[in-house]
Amino acid sequence: MSFIEHSISDRCPQRHHAGGPLRCHRPGIFPVSGRWLARLLALALAWSAAGTLSAAPASITLEPSGRLQLQLSNGQTLRPAPAADQVGFAQPALSRDGRSAGWLALYPNCCTSYPIALALVIYHDGRMQPFRGNELAITRWRFERGDRAVAFMQETVHGHLGVHFELRSLAGDLLEVYEGDPQADAPAWVRRLVAE
Repeated sequence: MSFIEHSISDRCPQRHHAGGPLRCHRPGIFPVSGRWLARLLALALAWSAAGTLSAAPASITLEPSGRLQLQLSNGQTLRPAPAADQVGFAQPALSRDGRSAGWLALYPNCCTSYPIALALVIYHDGRMQPFRGNELAITRWRFERGDRAVAFMQETVHGHLGVHFELRSLAGDLLEVYEGDPQADAPAWVRRLVAE
């Protein structure tokens, strides 16, 4: 007999256990089996944990120290640790639907006196998803497609070469790519990104 079934049997004035699951019949209360109660409890705990892990971002700020602070809708505060070799954060933003947040991760660069953004990180459904594209510096980004995707632009640090655009789902799937400076027939998501 499980702990839950044992607890029920101790408190149940009218017990039935004729080879089947233990059932407790109290006046005005529907029959409850220990196994059913255990499953219900497990489900409630799973929902509770999922709510904690996937709380939506309420605000995102860069602290004076340069650290990123993400305030969640459940009151928790996240301060994402920098990745290996990362030296800072830039361009934090919340999605319009309030379910996601994103920022650029800055890394040192051999050929500039300042760090450059080599990754876009999106916080969604309790996890952080990095996007690196073609490994060039990420210069612009925005949420797209009803906040279910992100678009970003990459190029060389000097000379405006290798201009590259990607549109990806929040899960990381590559949806579209556009190469070069946007022409008049460029996709709308590319034109919106350049216009910002």
